[in-house]
Amino acid sequence: MQPDAHRLAQDLKAVMDISRAMGSERNLDRLLGLIVKSVTQVVRADRTSLFLVDREKQHLVTRVSQGADEIRLPLGSGIAGSVAATGTAINIPHAYADVRFNRDHDRSTGYITRSILCLPLTNYSGEVVGVIQALNKLDGEPFNAYDEQVLAALCGSAAVAIDNALLIARDRDRQRMENELELARQIQLSLLPAKPPEVVGWRVASWCRSCDQTGGDYVDFIPCADGQLDVVVGDVSGHGIAAALLMSTARAFLRALLERGDSPATTITSLNRLLEADLSDDSFMTMVLARLAQDGSCCFVSAGHEPPLVWRRSGTTDELTSSGLPLGMLDDSTYDAGMIPVLAAGDLLVLFTDGIPDAHAPPDNQMWGLDHLRATVTEHAAQGAQAVCDAVVAAVTAALRGAHSHDDMTLVVIERLPEREVAPMPKPPLTIAIAEPPASPPVVFERSWPSRIDLKQEIIDQVVEQLLTRGWVTEDDRTWLYLCFDEVLVNAMLHGNEGDPRLEVTIALRADEQRWIVTIADQGEGFSETAVPDQAQAESLVLEHGRGIRLMQEFLDELTYYRGGSLAWLARHRADAPRPSL
Repeated sequence: MQPDAHRLAQDLKAVMDISRAMGSERNLDRLLGLIVKSVTQVVRADRTSLFLVDREKQHLVTRVSQGADEIRLPLGSGIAGSVAATGTAINIPHAYADVRFNRDHDRSTGYITRSILCLPLTNYSGEVVGVIQALNKLDGEPFNAYDEQVLAALCGSAAVAIDNALLIARDRDRQRMENELELARQIQLSLLPAKPPEVVGWRVASWCRSCDQTGGDYVDFIPCADGQLDVVVGDVSGHGIAAALLMSTARAFLRALLERGDSPATTITSLNRLLEADLSDDSFMTMVLARLAQDGSCCFVSAGHEPPLVWRRSGTTDELTSSGLPLGMLDDSTYDAGMIPVLAAGDLLVLFTDGIPDAHAPPDNQMWGLDHLRATVTEHAAQGAQAVCDAVVAAVTAALRGAHSHDDMTLVVIERLPEREVAPMPKPPLTIAIAEPPASPPVVFERSWPSRIDLKQEIIDQVVEQLLTRGWVTEDDRTWLYLCFDEVLVNAMLHGNEGDPRLEVTIALRADEQRWIVTIADQGEGFSETAVPDQAQAESLVLEHGRGIRLMQEFLDELTYYRGGSLAWLARHRADAPRPSL
């Protein structure tokens, strides 16, 4: 039966009004409610259900169902499942006469289903994202061809609106997860030491880099009551939030146990018992604890961790071994301490996690290896702890060839000093200026991006290619460029703009005849003059506890923060320009 002109005009207007309303609704739950209400109104049904397709679980689930509880159906099962699987509408004039109709719901609720109209919700790409099912026309007649046409027109708009709302919901979930990860990262970083301690008779240098926003590596420096120092390095199985939580738990347990004044072996044995009670069967943690005495003597306990590397001023290395199981595997494991012969002035003790020797990159994926670590330590040992630390980090970074590390990396280098000498802390070669940057050459490239960490690689690629294309840097500089831009860009997004994707970072490239300049500006407030009373604190205010700045200074000729910290100024001599004669 064809509708009269008046009803046709009414229905067309209703479909257009509803389509506009659906197009402007971005909240998924409100959108689904609007669709169900609109379908019931347009086809004059008694009640309507809307199913969404879960491709991962291969089933349908009702998100909105008038007069019914949640229903779950396997794809292909029942009337709605068949429509979802085939993408074809089903119009049943007499439900009880159709073998596909399941009467169980009517039996349990007392409802009597007479007629059913069920249509797929198909998006632009032809994928079925859901199913609409209308029951029982109010006039008692079955649904007709006109009802199918009107509902099909509405379903087209509804499918697109649902698809858009699902994309927006997934993006919000992603942003929420990124914010939660960043919060977890900030909490974790607050638990790590901001800088190595100043200790009589020892100089300590350290470095740590997570492969995820939150890492599972642990480093700590814990003073003992008798003037000794415990240096701890640990590595949790896995990555991400679970590994970070385990690391934090182990840190809390260890610091509490050390308050008792037990020996390192007893302390690690007690720590293992506490962790084993809490950990799942597939979680564990390796750890090495080295106790440094003021007279140069040292002992260590290893729980499944690489033993310390000892380099002697004579050019030899000690071969240390360890046999303890990783923490959390067996509750009755016991641990013994190994003694290291007294270290003389100039000797080095190196602790590290396996992310350093295991570093690798395509195409050969050859691991950097312990031999390279020993060789790098030996080559730079005469220059002291900090030089060794910087050299190892530079070598590992070069071995990665710009690739993302697959594991967290931690390094601690300890240098024995002449007795009673306190290691002076080097002044960080970084300043934060409240003023605007100085006059500079014209901009040759400038672009802004939202503060989204997932865009980081794309952004750095574009800036590096700009420098390479112009011949201002060489391919040999690529790894250094990625290290420098990564450090500053992450700082601008996550700290300057507080991870808000609505705020932008702007990168500009300038050059004169001698040097190129890259500026990275965020929309944060920077630091007030009172927030930076001592320039020696600048590193910890700007970057992740100052890590990375020393390496950046090895490559850059200038690294300065202007506008109180919201604009980073990175400059280096151009590769195609001769160095001025001295």
